[in-house]
Amino acid sequence: MECAYGLTSARDDRRCPRRKPGSGSPTDIVSNSITLIKQDTIGFGAQIARVVDRHGKPAATPSKTHHNVAAMPWPGITTTAALEASLVALLYSPPGTRQRLVCSRLGSHRGDPTNRTEGTMTLHHDRERDHTDRPHRAPHLRSYTSSTGPLIVTPTFVSRADATPPALRPQDADSAVDTGGQAVREPDAHSAELALEPNPNLAFEHFDEYWRKVHGPKFAYDEPGSSSASVLRYDQIHRLPSGPSSAWPPPYSADTDADGRLVAAPAERVPTYRRPRWDGLAYITYSSADDVFSTLGQEKFAERIIADERTVFRKVTRGLAEEHIILPSRRRREAVSLVRILVRESSSTRKEFQSRWLADHAAVVLSQTATHSYVRRYAQLHTFDTTQEDPDGAAMDVIEIFGFASLNDVEDYLTDPSQRAVAEHELPLLRHDACEYWTGVNYTIVDRLYPELATRPN
Repeated sequence: MECAYGLTSARDDRRCPRRKPGSGSPTDIVSNSITLIKQDTIGFGAQIARVVDRHGKPAATPSKTHHNVAAMPWPGITTTAALEASLVALLYSPPGTRQRLVCSRLGSHRGDPTNRTEGTMTLHHDRERDHTDRPHRAPHLRSYTSSTGPLIVTPTFVSRADATPPALRPQDADSAVDTGGQAVREPDAHSAELALEPNPNLAFEHFDEYWRKVHGPKFAYDEPGSSSASVLRYDQIHRLPSGPSSAWPPPYSADTDADGRLVAAPAERVPTYRRPRWDGLAYITYSSADDVFSTLGQEKFAERIIADERTVFRKVTRGLAEEHIILPSRRRREAVSLVRILVRESSSTRKEFQSRWLADHAAVVLSQTATHSYVRRYAQLHTFDTTQEDPDGAAMDVIEIFGFASLNDVEDYLTDPSQRAVAEHELPLLRHDACEYWTGVNYTIVDRLYPELATRPN
């Protein structure tokens, strides 16, 4: 069987010619090749047949063969989209690497309702160890999984190591360290000792850069003897001060005097900045709680990742939560997230509150036109435990994550008239003084989940 870019078929290991310039883009090749995917009639699996012709050009295919895609043996998975993503990743991969596309199904587990994973697709390849985080997400990742069961999340809220007095912003005992790894107990008095950034004027920018460009790749990197394979997804949500927040919700108005003119002395009327408690969220997804503890129990995480956290953060939460996808993302990556930390009113138990929020409140949110106009993803994280002693994480009952294409979409969503119905429904259910929301930009570090599917009701 012939193929492109070093691809070999499932039954024929012969190499095939390179795609020549002008023979069609990778997307064109995918469009033609996707119609030729068929189920292997002998065993559990599939094969990719004839992606391109002998000259490297996309093979012509009858349109009726598109119907074969529907017969692929992966229950619950959007097969065409997943295969397109995998083939595009293959065709954009670095030249000179040997690769083989293998499409497999769940064999003996097919139809087993206790099996969380609905389908998998793997593209095996041989390459040197990559120290970046790129191999752990599309378009570089070669393995995807999908689930309709509730997954487990460690919603890790973080605040940055900076010169804020501990009385104003709590600090973990061993965090915000100096270059010797010792905690700086009074960072406001000894900010020059902070390892992350001794200059307070650069603290925010350096934290934001370090978390994404240093800590993220370290978390994803599989050093010898370690594996992050159980991490299905890891997103960093970096809070943006300019985004909507509970401290300063939209809309925003011009500051004017009694005559409607802009104020003449703005320096006298600068609004006080009210900083949310947290600077971001590490949104890390696993298949089970056992996978959380087996991953974090590895020497790499228990020692070197923790040491890195103590360098960049002053405080982190250690919660465990069950993830419920209400509106799954169709685009894999949303640019912006609205994060809501919710604490229940004391008259209800956590279980009662979470059950009502998932069933009743989600229905109210979904009934609003604005939700479907602006929201690209909606998830609820229901906390049930912590990985270690953590009063802050334990106090959170539900964390809501809304995905958007832009900050303006967040503003328009929050100011839409339909939000009145949402606010009225949640008003008697929450301790509003203990809740907060803010907006952040998303960075995907690890993503082995595709396509994302709505969570089945229990």
